[in-house]
Amino acid sequence: MSVRIRPAHTGDLDAARTALGDAGLPVEDLSPTHLAFVAEADDRMVGVIGLESFGVIGLLRSLVVSVSY
Repeated sequence: MSVRIRPAHTGDLDAARTALGDAGLPVEDLSPTHLAFVAEADDRMVGVIGLESFGVIGLLRSLVVSVSY
């Protein structure tokens, strides 16, 4: 099974909320601008990376990989 890493887009927000919530991470303030990259396998999200930008600096908010993967 191959994994594809791609830039995240607005349509990933609901799946990202689920993945982060399942990992016990807060999602209340999560917005599409926080999503950076998505990992997909078999057309489903298996991982997500969230960043928060501060000018030219980025803060890693989260990195989650599905436990089934």
